[in-house]
Amino acid sequence: MSQVEPNRRQFLKLATGAIGGLALAASLPGDGGYRRLPAIPTAIPTPEPRTQPLSHRDFLSAISVVARQTNAESTLTDCKNIMNGTARRCVVGGKQWIIPSPAYAEYFFSRDSWWTLAALRDKNLSQMAVGQFAADQRNNANGQIATALRIDGTHPPNRDRDDESTLIYVLQNYLLQQLGGQPNRESMQRAWPLTASHINNGHYVTKGETRSGPEFGGTSQIGTYHCWSDTYRPAGAPVASPEVFGYNQGLLCVAMRCLQEMGIPLDKNLYQSSLTAYANLVSPADGLSLPQRQGSSNMDVSALVGEALSLYYFNTPLLSDQRVGATLKRLARVWYPDGKFLGFKVISGANGGFRPANEYSGGPVNAAGDYQRGASWFLYDVLALYAAARHGVADASQLFVERLDSERRSRRASHEFIKTGPTNFGQTDAERDGYGWNSFVVNLLP
Repeated sequence: MSQVEPNRRQFLKLATGAIGGLALAASLPGDGGYRRLPAIPTAIPTPEPRTQPLSHRDFLSAISVVARQTNAESTLTDCKNIMNGTARRCVVGGKQWIIPSPAYAEYFFSRDSWWTLAALRDKNLSQMAVGQFAADQRNNANGQIATALRIDGTHPPNRDRDDESTLIYVLQNYLLQQLGGQPNRESMQRAWPLTASHINNGHYVTKGETRSGPEFGGTSQIGTYHCWSDTYRPAGAPVASPEVFGYNQGLLCVAMRCLQEMGIPLDKNLYQSSLTAYANLVSPADGLSLPQRQGSSNMDVSALVGEALSLYYFNTPLLSDQRVGATLKRLARVWYPDGKFLGFKVISGANGGFRPANEYSGGPVNAAGDYQRGASWFLYDVLALYAAARHGVADASQLFVERLDSERRSRRASHEFIKTGPTNFGQTDAERDGYGWNSFVVNLLP
């Protein structure tokens, strides 16, 4: 594994500020040197009507039926055992450190730890995590939550990135409240101005990395680190272009709902405009599917994360049946030679092809079908299929069960990703096994 610090494979990221005086909303100036972006002059159409989704309980029943009909009941049981064991093994250091996997043992990520803690549902662990990130936040004048704490306690310039980590921190606090703990309201309030500075006309706008120098691979990282897919560079060159990613937009909507549920007052107009912005992100390729980002026809499985979490936590759809169905139809499906479902290419073109190499900053790791250049990522696959199944998409439950089996096919483990390219098809990297965030799936299994 590379020891260079830059991207997710190389460990780091940069969080966005979070919550606080929400009524100030988008009128707040940028904080911490983050220059406010110009408003996006895009008319927002009326959202499509939404139907009542399938309940979570009915989804679990549907999965049980599919498993029974396809003799895959042992797949459900085994997958649950794998993921529960994986989550427990990611808690280390006397229960004071949550690792993404043994491959990233030096890091305690805001993002990864939340998914793992949401599987474990342990109040003491969640209280510890909130406490660690809140304590570290005091070192960031702009209220930003760390992308990843370092086990050596250092804070190099490239430790924190302008990604979704602070939005995830809101979910950390909401999980803690669900478990009977006390969320850190003061910390969330300190974080809000930076988040608000990213919101324009309801759209959550990021520019990615803007810094250069030895810690940032020279200029190679400029325009990366918008979100979890941190090696992806929308401009196809080191340019920090303003972007509205569907993944970030959906998380914003969920985070704002969590704030509401925690009794933190929201600017209702800002909240509604953010919901509308997510509901109306459409691909120019078909005018209906949810794209990777505004104005692009690229597809990204993780764009449905916000929809899945809103359904799971609040039984509330953010997208219409038509939008979710069209999105699942356009996601690039990959099949094993025996006809079983491997998974989706996590990022692809509108017609399912791999995106060109110049849209990524990482070297060999982003060969076609590897890592973020079209590999299949279990967490995002199952969340997309969960959302689709609850919206009544016909084959979603079947694909969900097959994707569980695909995770065990090469090795009985939780993989970071499964490769889909012509020279690496079906392969996984053993050193990355034991990937914690996949364990969230235990919440979606009967």
